[in-house]
Amino acid sequence: MDKPRKRESKIKTGKIFALFVLFFILLETGPVGGGKVSGGELANFHLTLKDINLANLDSIIEKYAPQMKYDGEISLESDVKVEKGIVIADGNFSSPNISFSGSSSIPFSLSDLTGDFEAKLTDGEPVITGKIKSGNGQWGRLYFRDLDAVYSLSQKKLHINKCEVTLGEGIVSINGTIDFVKSPPFFDIKLTAEGLNIRRISEEWGNPKPISGILFSDASLSGEWARPTTYSGEAQVKIEKGDIGKIGLIGRLITFSPIGEPSLSDMVGDFNISEGYAYTENLVLTGPSMKITAKGNIGWNKKLDFVLNFYASSEALKGTPITKMLGAIVDNFGNILRRVKLTGTIDNPSFTVVPLGIVGTITEGLEKSFNRGSAEMNTPNQK
Repeated sequence: MDKPRKRESKIKTGKIFALFVLFFILLETGPVGGGKVSGGELANFHLTLKDINLANLDSIIEKYAPQMKYDGEISLESDVKVEKGIVIADGNFSSPNISFSGSSSIPFSLSDLTGDFEAKLTDGEPVITGKIKSGNGQWGRLYFRDLDAVYSLSQKKLHINKCEVTLGEGIVSINGTIDFVKSPPFFDIKLTAEGLNIRRISEEWGNPKPISGILFSDASLSGEWARPTTYSGEAQVKIEKGDIGKIGLIGRLITFSPIGEPSLSDMVGDFNISEGYAYTENLVLTGPSMKITAKGNIGWNKKLDFVLNFYASSEALKGTPITKMLGAIVDNFGNILRRVKLTGTIDNPSFTVVPLGIVGTITEGLEKSFNRGSAEMNTPNQK
């Protein structure tokens, strides 16, 4: 007799649950437990749920995120009042670990999570507001900590009013909405990143040659959850004071430099995002003796299609073997240009040296780029 009772208890508990799904608590229905009842209209009681396994709540999770897989446990403590068909709850929640993944999305997990919430349930539809006070997490290979968020849920739409995490000693901020009315869910968010230490992040990734630099980013993005090919938006990216020539793909790019082993310390560019591709017309990488400009696109599927221009000053060319200059053009001031087509994928890139165009046009560009033969590289305007 004990086993059936335990199963029934779990089912009832699952109908009065606290569920954390992507920054929100969802209180579903029907009180079970002690309390005082007056005329069948009013009940007040304190509800405590410990270590509820998300697997017991699959039918409710699927209602809001049918394509998500999940694992972990959550605990809830709340004061609940029921009056004339309205359920009002005020409480807090915690979880040692929760993880989510989708068929094509990057796995996402949270740990050491704490927060509070206020929920009102009328006619089966919850209106919830709350805060996440602390938590750490992982998205793919990115580790973050100090999660601080303010959220609300109404009419199956999650509103992220504030979400900040510490990543690579910098701050990443997110705000926007996730619409669970649509299937799959549709998101519309704005993301900013300030002062991210790339060396710290690359060390956490286990990179044997950590990359230095400080990353800044400002992006707006929308699309169907777990379907990157639908993503659209725009982004600005800037890296300062880095050693970005150690990045795998960029490291291969600079082998096409007309000078020996140039260093690259800064990168800045704007991207338009559409159907899973990011397009740029003005990506620029600079160092003390060389500049690379890039136009083209990169896809979520890792496909590449870029035209790259390599500029080196006359001062940097001193002592460069003539074989390094093959396929390049030198202007009247001794500055040099080489053009390369980049295709293939990030894992398997293909490089082709492109024949240069009209000499006069290129010379004019070189003069502007190097200020009539100055050995000092011009730094592109940065936003």
